[in-house]
Amino acid sequence: MVKIRAGHFTYNPRVSSNLSGSFDEARKTTKVSKILIHVLVACRFSFSFLQPSMAKKIEKNNVDWYIINKVKEIRTKKGLSQEDLAAHLNISASYIGQVESPNFRAKYKTLHLNELAKLFGCSPKEFWPEKPI
Repeated sequence: MVKIRAGHFTYNPRVSSNLSGSFDEARKTTKVSKILIHVLVACRFSFSFLQPSMAKKIEKNNVDWYIINKVKEIRTKKGLSQEDLAAHLNISASYIGQVESPNFRAKYKTLHLNELAKLFGCSPKEFWPEKPI
């Protein structure tokens, strides 16, 4: 565990050594400075202020997955590929792949659903569950 606040740090890696002090003290002690740098580099992804904004994982909820699976089901029944959908929606085929993948946060927008309903010849409400999930 590393806590950082203005001019102060605390280092607790769940081992026997604990270091605590000001950054001025750390500059005076080479070993402490090296440990702090190592910890910050090793743990950089656990600090939200050091993460790129796209690295934050936002998961799709049950309603999102219902809509995505319904679109995919209709798409495959009609014999359309991800590229066909992308061309109709004027977006990239990789975006459709990201929508259908659990590893990305991409989702269909309401405008996409409306355009897909036109393509499939159905109502946009057919993509939504009949009852709350």
